[in-house]
Amino acid sequence: MPLPHHRPPDRLLIIAGSAKAGTSALVRWLALHPDVVSGRIKEPRYFTRFSNREWKGPGSEGFVKSMITDAADYAANFPNRATGQWAIDASTDYLWCPESLDLIRHYAQNAEVKVLCIIRDPLERAVSEYNHTIRYEWETRSFAEALDAEPERIRGAWQPLFYHCRRSTIREDLHRFHDAFKQDLMILDYADLKQPRVVLSKLVEFLDFTPFENFEIPKVNQSFLPRNQIIKKMLKSRTIKSLGHSLVSSQVRKRIWQSLHTNSQDVKTVSQRELEKMYALLADEIGACISDPLVPTSSWRFTGSFAS
Repeated sequence: MPLPHHRPPDRLLIIAGSAKAGTSALVRWLALHPDVVSGRIKEPRYFTRFSNREWKGPGSEGFVKSMITDAADYAANFPNRATGQWAIDASTDYLWCPESLDLIRHYAQNAEVKVLCIIRDPLERAVSEYNHTIRYEWETRSFAEALDAEPERIRGAWQPLFYHCRRSTIREDLHRFHDAFKQDLMILDYADLKQPRVVLSKLVEFLDFTPFENFEIPKVNQSFLPRNQIIKKMLKSRTIKSLGHSLVSSQVRKRIWQSLHTNSQDVKTVSQRELEKMYALLADEIGACISDPLVPTSSWRFTGSFAS
């Protein structure tokens, strides 16, 4: 029987991080199970004190609008939730946010809470995040310049999509959550998501619900970038857009758009020298992660290319 919206979830799966590590796909897969309900807002950031800050920088308006600070609103974020269902809060800022762990632990005093973290090669993760800011035209600097600007941007309360180094530094944060949740914490490798059925089988055991039935893996949305800066400028032209809509059918426009864009994974937005710069910034962190059995690092591709 559905619970009233004013009652908070009594079974809560928190996907605490990392950002740009496949959490959106995993939420879509899990939400197909009858024992799971996803939130209207995937990342409500309820277990933070972000609302106490005046956020600035590109994309900050949408970042602020997505926050949920009220308990009743948080409960209403999971509509038609039935008794025994797991609600999913996939706020990937929880892993690094200083206040989140204590706020989640406090909530767990009156609810069953489990935490999931997905770990990705820190350089690969940061490049994906950087591409995200380029795609939305929030970033005007090179990757190296963005790394140099990060400390100032953090102090200036820019939204966390610009925290490339900070959100790639996860070892101590993982240990904080592990010490708090122990067997109620699961850590996955980003590479594990290439085998959805294996991952979901692990989660069935972790969350103690019935196996999936007649499960089909939904397609994961791909992100795209213009093939070059000239095309990017053309696509922004109002004149070209107007002519396109008036002279070309929607199907032809779609084919043209596809020919002018490419998968963001195939666009080289970051040079080898810039990757080396970030590796140098995170060398101690990366070394500590590789030697730590708690952190899955066997699939780290970018960092492996710099190992001596």
